[in-house]
Amino acid sequence: MAVMLARFLRTGFCLRVTLGRSSGGIVSCHATRTFSTDDGHSKEQSTTPNESDSNDSHDKESPSDEDIKQKILAASLQFVQVHGFSRKALIDGAEAVGYPSVSHGMFPKGGADLVNYFYQDCNKKLAENLDKKCKEMDESSKPSTRVFIQNAVEDRLMMLTPYIEQWPQAMALQALPQNACQSWCNLLQLVDDVWFYAGDKSTDFNWYTKRLTLAALYKSSEIYMLQDKSEDFENTLKFVNNRFDDVKCLGQSMKNCQMVTKSIGENLWGLSLMARNIMGINSRAR
Repeated sequence: MAVMLARFLRTGFCLRVTLGRSSGGIVSCHATRTFSTDDGHSKEQSTTPNESDSNDSHDKESPSDEDIKQKILAASLQFVQVHGFSRKALIDGAEAVGYPSVSHGMFPKGGADLVNYFYQDCNKKLAENLDKKCKEMDESSKPSTRVFIQNAVEDRLMMLTPYIEQWPQAMALQALPQNACQSWCNLLQLVDDVWFYAGDKSTDFNWYTKRLTLAALYKSSEIYMLQDKSEDFENTLKFVNNRFDDVKCLGQSMKNCQMVTKSIGENLWGLSLMARNIMGINSRAR
């Protein structure tokens, strides 16, 4: 026993524990032993066996909170037509994928979280579709910017059709002060994606003007769609087309106004120079 104790002390055994937080929010512990060898050098040996294997096994067995939330939200959409964008839909969605009903507590905003998930998911699908179209098109088959953007707006609106009866409730939830910021971010992400894939390369103030104009056009079309009872929302598509015509006319009018303003300014400047010359103001020798 004395010999073993002497050897233990001679090795200079040291146990160090390092705490860290993994991506899943789990506190991990890593221990190392430091040995002093007979030649005076030291070396470390990990006391956490198969740590990487353990972490991999843990990740496979225990999905992260975010994975669970995404799974519940996706499953909850099938209950929106029955319960609307509500906490009840989240409860049924959680139970449908094997989680307890209390899992709805993971969504503090209730139905608003479900609206946010659906909106972002639609934005993601639209961006993927636009990216695919851009890769398949060549210069000869590329539509005009107006046609490309109008088709994108129409496609995005049609994604609302499964829940069009519940969409007034969704818009009301989006308009609440506590949800307004996220709702604006979702809308701006939508219009920015559309302009990006349309090939917009503006870097001046037009960058903002184009996106705000498209955002206003999309929201007005979305509101019109709520009361549209025509087959396959034909009236909504006509409304969208008319709004794009209005934007085109507005753009031409603004351009004409700028040209007129520039012309008036040049004429006034010319008259001022003439008046200054007549009065001798521009004369160097007075």
